[in-house]
Amino acid sequence: MSTGTWFYRQNGENIGPVGISAIKARLVGGQLLEDTLVWTEGMDDWVPLSQVPELHEQDGDHAVCAVTGERRPKDELLPFGDHWVLPEHREALVQQIEESGNETVVSADLVGKDVPEFRPVGRVARVASAFLKAQIGCYATLLLFTLLMLWEVSLGDLGSMAFGVAGIGLLISYLGTIISFLIWTVRSAKNARAAAPRIMEMSPGWCAGFYFIPIAHLWKPYEGMRQICDAHFRTDPEKRDSLPLIAWWWCWIIGSILDRIYSRLNPNGDTFTTTEHVVLCATAAFMISSAVQLLSIIKQVTARQAETDPSAL
Repeated sequence: MSTGTWFYRQNGENIGPVGISAIKARLVGGQLLEDTLVWTEGMDDWVPLSQVPELHEQDGDHAVCAVTGERRPKDELLPFGDHWVLPEHREALVQQIEESGNETVVSADLVGKDVPEFRPVGRVARVASAFLKAQIGCYATLLLFTLLMLWEVSLGDLGSMAFGVAGIGLLISYLGTIISFLIWTVRSAKNARAAAPRIMEMSPGWCAGFYFIPIAHLWKPYEGMRQICDAHFRTDPEKRDSLPLIAWWWCWIIGSILDRIYSRLNPNGDTFTTTEHVVLCATAAFMISSAVQLLSIIKQVTARQAETDPSAL
């Protein structure tokens, strides 16, 4: 029947001729829907695309949203019984099924664990960012006064006062960052599961919990953050690749190691040698860099979640 070239009707216009591969690509990309009318030479009339097997060839990686009719990769959809649906249209599918009287499907597949709701992250993201900026300020103060001491600049009591204030500030901001950042991480992971359950494999609890597990804390938290970013930026790989994940993680690892070394060199904090000054400067520099990268990640991932579901703010 097919000559290899097809026409399709969109917005009242007949578009073509185009090849079969072009039709399939536009179906996968969402430009064409299952009910888009198509025609080729030898056909008596226009028919829905879904009725043409050679154009509607199924594959294991794609499915059709039950609400919009868009054909999308399954990583972008939520499975509900015999249905697939885009996360932002899950409530519409629930309503459709309820109106059809199929209460079993609603209760079994669309309620509870299988339909995670988007958690708001905007407020906790702003709190975490504020504490991170405070950390940057405290580390910058330590870096500045340590450099002045290396250059043998006479500071008198000002140096001791600066170190004391910066130390207290670091303690407060560090504790605040831990609490707010872990809350943001858990909520963002839950939202990632709601948006792309096949990508977000690590549980939200472990995304935060691995920070406290010896040995595993060296790479597992990074994996969790990477999955969060992969899930939220699954349709924008270029933007995903621009996130400073690797820079953030390595700066944090190196800064943490240097902080341990400094603590061993100067456990009481009452004497300062040139070696200790150098290690403290390096620690502050890496920690500042890590905090800056993390600020960027939190900002971009939070904004992305808001694009998917405004209730996330």
